[in-house]
Amino acid sequence: MDIFDVQGWLNYLIDGIVNIVETIFDGLWNIFGEILLFIVDAFLDVVDWVISLISSMLPTLNIPTWWGQIGADALGILGYIQVDTGIGIVVAALLIRLILNFIPFIG
Repeated sequence: MDIFDVQGWLNYLIDGIVNIVETIFDGLWNIFGEILLFIVDAFLDVVDWVISLISSMLPTLNIPTWWGQIGADALGILGYIQVDTGIGIVVAALLIRLILNFIPFIG
């Protein structure tokens, strides 16, 4: 056995340097990810503020009142093209899809 194992010492030194460099790049990658998440969070706060501003400017949602304000001719056309049946079909499809999402291996 050689007391002065230069090759082993150099391998140990290179492994240590590689470990330090990997740790630094891993830390920088984590910092970059956190900065990106901070920007996304700030953007979502702005979106939340805009949505709350828009919803505060809109009147309360009262569908029967809105439906009653539609003229008789427009209601006749909507009845002719069966909008009420279409809305029922869409709502039923959404409910079926919601139920299927809760069944394993199907949704």
